[in-house]
Amino acid sequence: MDYKPDLSPEEKLNVILQKVVNMSEAEQLTYAFIANLVGASDYTKEVFEILLKLLKDGYVTSPQGGGHGYYYSNFDGRLFIDNGGYVKAKEILETNLKVSSRILIQEQTYRLRLLWATWSAGIAAALLLLWNVFLWINPTYSNFPYILFGIIRK
Repeated sequence: MDYKPDLSPEEKLNVILQKVVNMSEAEQLTYAFIANLVGASDYTKEVFEILLKLLKDGYVTSPQGGGHGYYYSNFDGRLFIDNGGYVKAKEILETNLKVSSRILIQEQTYRLRLLWATWSAGIAAALLLLWNVFLWINPTYSNFPYILFGIIRK
């Protein structure tokens, strides 16, 4: 894939990193040479910024360290681009965000259900306590539920 200005930032990073990784070490890769190599000679500033990002992320190295000079790929860059590069990393990040948001929603739903169940059990226990206090004060209704069903005969 060649460099195009309408590519996403991740795709631009992948294009430049792929070209740097595929070049031999004998070639002296300056940012202007890489820009010409990928067909972005009109976008040398953007290519330079992309190379600085790759340098900062540790996927390319530059002996000068400041970004001006020659660029070489390293094993981290090769491994990263072989595993899909920035595009794949973005997809993984988005998938992880979706999964974590789903888990967060499920956890919130579980908390609400647990809260509702706890309150229901507390209210039921309070009603049973009040019923037993009422029966203790007024024992004539102690067989009240059984009278309704006609189970106890007098």
